[in-house]
Amino acid sequence: MLNTLTILLVTLSTVCCYDCYDNKCHGWGKLSGVYKDCDQQDHYCDYEDNGLPLCVSGYNGGGVFCKDGSEVHCDTHRNGSAYCWYPLNKTLLWVEAVGGALLLAILLGCCWKRRTEKVLQPNYGAAGNPGYPLKY
Repeated sequence: MLNTLTILLVTLSTVCCYDCYDNKCHGWGKLSGVYKDCDQQDHYCDYEDNGLPLCVSGYNGGGVFCKDGSEVHCDTHRNGSAYCWYPLNKTLLWVEAVGGALLLAILLGCCWKRRTEKVLQPNYGAAGNPGYPLKY
């Protein structure tokens, strides 16, 4: 059963291709913190008998699939695992900036309007009668 699963995984790894590939192999067991550089686009990781990482050529290794996008960039973490990143959409940033400025203008306009209306409202005295502040 394990042999069948291994053959299936190796076969699938040759058929499907990742968008971004890992660039390091790590050890096994007590040596799991040991890393070895390995471009897994053309290589895959394995282990020596003692647990040291081994970079073997032939098939592609580990990686990640990226979301569809017009522009995708690949990078790797310090441990060698790959990840995708996407540049910021400049049009979207421009729309958000204009929208934010417009919202700020509306809020300031409303606050200014309320403030000026409050100043012009009549002053109600203690008896509830409308009156205006006296000028001395």
